[in-house]
Amino acid sequence: MVIPASKLKFYPLVRALGTEIESTPDGPRRLVHAVLFLWQQKAYPHLTGRAPNGTRDLISRERVGKFATWLADQPFNDAAYWLASAYATWVGEDVRSTRALYFTPPKLADRVIANLIARGGSITKHHWHDPACGGAAFLVPIAQRMAQALANQGLEPKAILRKVETQISGNDLDKTLLLISTQFLLMALAPYVVASGYTPEFRLNNRDGLLAEIDSNFAPDVIACNPPYRKLNSSETKKYASRFRDVIRNQPNIYGLFIRKTIDIVRSDGLVGLLTPTSFLSGVSFSKLRTCVTERTEVLHMDMLSDRESMFIAVEQETVITVLKKSSTAITTESNPDVCVLSTAGDFVTVGKCYLSPSGGIWSIPRSDTDAQLIRSAETWKTRLSDYGYTPKVGHLVPYRDKRPRFSTRPNVKDQSCIVPILWAGDITINGLMHGRKTKQKRTDYFVRVPHFGHESVITRPCAVLQRLTSSDQPHRLIAAAVPSEWQKAQGGFVAENHVISLIASNECAFQPEVVAALLNSILVNRLFKAISGATNVAVAELNELPLPPPESLRKALTRNADMNAAVHDAFGLRA
Repeated sequence: MVIPASKLKFYPLVRALGTEIESTPDGPRRLVHAVLFLWQQKAYPHLTGRAPNGTRDLISRERVGKFATWLADQPFNDAAYWLASAYATWVGEDVRSTRALYFTPPKLADRVIANLIARGGSITKHHWHDPACGGAAFLVPIAQRMAQALANQGLEPKAILRKVETQISGNDLDKTLLLISTQFLLMALAPYVVASGYTPEFRLNNRDGLLAEIDSNFAPDVIACNPPYRKLNSSETKKYASRFRDVIRNQPNIYGLFIRKTIDIVRSDGLVGLLTPTSFLSGVSFSKLRTCVTERTEVLHMDMLSDRESMFIAVEQETVITVLKKSSTAITTESNPDVCVLSTAGDFVTVGKCYLSPSGGIWSIPRSDTDAQLIRSAETWKTRLSDYGYTPKVGHLVPYRDKRPRFSTRPNVKDQSCIVPILWAGDITINGLMHGRKTKQKRTDYFVRVPHFGHESVITRPCAVLQRLTSSDQPHRLIAAAVPSEWQKAQGGFVAENHVISLIASNECAFQPEVVAALLNSILVNRLFKAISGATNVAVAELNELPLPPPESLRKALTRNADMNAAVHDAFGLRA
């Protein structure tokens, strides 16, 4: 597990403190201050003075003391992660989502830093910066490594602290996180503070990292950042539009703007290490950002982190560590970064290189050592879904917005007036379509009244259907089923819910929907889709870019192979 093993102990301790927050004005902030005070009192008495304002009552409570004692018994970097995560829990899910308070586990922070050092980042000579420093997940281990390296060079404790305070910096909007970040740094450097009697003052600023200007004379040499992840609303987009217009397309995600910002502020030939969702690798809304990244930097390295539950608390996206080197001139050739994958054993395994076009198109990233060669081969495969005569269309029915009457069964009315089935994502399995299938969603509405059978929402053409929301840790990213033609005719068509993609056949379609569904469910096609899809949703743009075998080659292969998996390999000219 990437998250510290003490995770199971953390949850009950933090939840038990929920009642303390409810009974205290400005509860999350005061509770963090109280816990931090007690923790320092136990383990870092040289840092404690008077109890912070508004915390005296909290400090005396047993459960608060119990959590502080537990933190003091943890490895320091783990404990710092847990206190920052506790604050994110205490502020509530709405605030947590709005502020994107999701923190970096120590193992991943160490990996980002190690990748940067391996690519030339100097822990003693360079200025390191985090424009969204949160709970100092990067700055603390950077300061620890820096102090140890300087001590190994023979510097005295005070000289070490003066060096560290000038060579790390950060910004954040949350004052509470900045306070604990400062204290975490003082605690991490405690031996040097005690030995020298000197208390360093770190350059941690309460400001928006996207808008903060940096003096070119003090531009950071290295940036390590886990930027906030969330979609920006229209007013926020307007706020940042003038500065980031070149990378904004559709509704932007704030982390994309932070990627551009890090490139802006790092010095020429400087390094950037990012821990982000993988959606920027393939999403249509990130195409301008991909162009910017490949024009202004060389992408040196990527670590693919697929196991979401072991990476973060309350984060659902697949993530990636990316190392960039800023160029002083425009880059016109493709980047060839090394790619590693985090194994279930917790090791980073090299799987080869990938090739990133500077055109802004989808970046195909291998997820295993065999994928690298597969992706390279796929660059010559030009057949797409459209060559099979199928067009993907996202489902029309959005349940919370659609006001049309819905029914659990087809109502027994005389006119049967334009009532058709609803296909939900849960109806789709790789073993076929199962309309009305019982799932954990406990659906009760399986039919909808439409204005007429020719309405734009009603699908009457032959088609296959796909689940639109899947994830990289599922065996299949593509889960497809054919819509039985006799059922579809008998029902007069169907309406697809928004989490379903319908693949609608044209008059020139090369195969029946059953064959197309089996093709998309095949192991090799799923591997290809995982390589080009960095999001949890199956995007229409990604489906349209998915390499497929030429229809005639597949037709011939199916005469030689009863099994679709074998036929796909055959049609691509690969060994099964």
